[in-house]
Amino acid sequence: MGLLLLPLSKGPGFKGLLASRPVSKSAWAHLHFKETGPGLIFVGFIIPRRLVKRAVDRNLIRRWLNEMLRQVSGQNKNAGGAYLFRVTRKLPGIAFETKRQTYLELRALVFSERAVQ
Repeated sequence: MGLLLLPLSKGPGFKGLLASRPVSKSAWAHLHFKETGPGLIFVGFIIPRRLVKRAVDRNLIRRWLNEMLRQVSGQNKNAGGAYLFRVTRKLPGIAFETKRQTYLELRALVFSERAVQ
């Protein structure tokens, strides 16, 4: 049995993570992390429509991040924690040409040494 990805609202909640300092930052997003018990990963997203206009792009970011966190949990069976991904600056539409660059930025954000514990 693998780790379970649950909504952040079912676990520690957004408030405590927003008060904490981000563990990694990119040009347009922050990733907050809080240690919880092993076996459960709580995931939350704050992707405002005014910063990421297209619903397609917001959903793509969510799908990519969920998959990356599944990879993190696959690498470490005792992993557990609460992750909050927050977009902080306007992201232009993810065009076909920039899709790979955006994915690599997200990957660097999630797989930074401080975010993966």
